[in-house]
Amino acid sequence: MSLKSFLIAVAAAATLGGCINTNVSYSEILREDQTFNWNVTQINVNVPRSLTTTDRNGQAPNVDIIWIEEGPGDTYLQVQRIFEEGVALGAGRLDASLKGGRSVRLEVEVAQFHTLTRRARSNIGGIHNVDFYIQAFDANTGEALSPRSFIESDQKASGGARARQEDAAGYTMRVAIVERIAGVVATWLAVAGDDAVLPSHRILIGR
Repeated sequence: MSLKSFLIAVAAAATLGGCINTNVSYSEILREDQTFNWNVTQINVNVPRSLTTTDRNGQAPNVDIIWIEEGPGDTYLQVQRIFEEGVALGAGRLDASLKGGRSVRLEVEVAQFHTLTRRARSNIGGIHNVDFYIQAFDANTGEALSPRSFIESDQKASGGARARQEDAAGYTMRVAIVERIAGVVATWLAVAGDDAVLPSHRILIGR
């Protein structure tokens, strides 16, 4: 089954069985008249080393970060790259070539990235708890363009046979989480559902 066909099947199942996503909350959503001329040119993501993590393969260890899909390595850096990709994808819906050109820097701080352990992924699944702070600044002057907002973007995560089917189709946990981050960031920027052509400008990631 192709990824496209699989996603269509997932959408159909969601329609019949209820929404596949869970809590999404924003401390504040920006207005389109605030962001219509923004051109996000830089994204800085901070994953504080003070956040706790573990390799323990329990059902749901009580830590801030759980991420097993990319294997051994710097978990904090892996999470940072996931956020960089997701935020850039969501911010990419701001098409400065059509709407204007105020250069904007987004500062993101991860508060929680609690995804599934191998045990949870292999049986009943669970919830990806992905929470973060985000704030926009003028990239040239440093002026704050928005309050520092907290976004909670929980997402249902499959387990067992369904998870194996998703993985085989290419719809991995990483793909799902990147898409989720992109969607909630686009909503925060008041551009969700925007069908404009993606901008061609380069977004600088990191300091």
